Order: sequence, then C-alpha cells, then structure tokens
Amino acid sequence: MAFGAAMLCTLPARLATLLLAASLVPLPAMARELPVGPTRMLKVPSQAATVAANGDVIRIDPGTYSDCAIWTASRLLIEATGPGVLFAGKTCDEKGIFVTLGANITVRGITFADASVVWHNGASSTAAS
Repeated sequence: MAFGAAMLCTLPARLATLLLAASLVPLPAMARELPVGPTRMLKVPSQAATVAANGDVIRIDPGTYSDCAIWTASRLLIEATGPGVLFAGKTCDEKGIFVTLGANITVRGITFADASVVWHNGASSTAAS
C-alpha cells in the first residue's frame, strides 16, 4: 500500500512538471493574414512587406497600385482577393515591382505592367540570387 500511496502523491507533481515543460517548448508562430487595399489599415503592399513575418498570407484587394515592395520574409503567400489587381510603373531597388529576398514566396492572381529600370530589362518581379 505504501507504494501505491506514494505514487498517488507524486502524480499531481509529475503532471505539473509535464505541463510546465510543455509550456516551455516554443511553438511555431501562427501565420497572420495581412489584408491590403484602399479601405484597409495597410493601404499598399509596401506597408505589408515591412511588417510581414515568415509564413504570413498577404491578401490584396482589387485595384491599380502604383507601389512596389521588397519582401524579406520567407514562406509568404501574396495573392489577389479577386480579379483586377494591377501593379504598374513603380519599381524598388532598381530591380522590379516586387523584389523577393525571402525564400518560398508564392504570388497569385496579380498583374504587373510598365516596369522599367535603368538596366532596361522591363523587370516586373524579381527574386534575389
């Protein structure tokens, strides 16, 4: 009986220790959704690019944007919320409209046009090498 009673007394202590240990293990950060558009807090993608973290999803409302962005976070999904998302004219860092420095970045449903840089290569989106 003494063994059984000792086991019961230590069970709450063991459970508390396991819960404490589990709370100290870092969990992966949850991906955030960053909505971008004229009626949103983030008006243009360059604002989203400055706050984007690894794994975030950037959703851009339809419209014509004269903006460019340098994306430094990795594992991003940058997508249009509907048809008619157009970026035209402005380039960043003399490279393109979207410059992707992070890894594994997916861009969906966005049209790029009229990009011009000093190298005259018409770049509209570029990945760093």
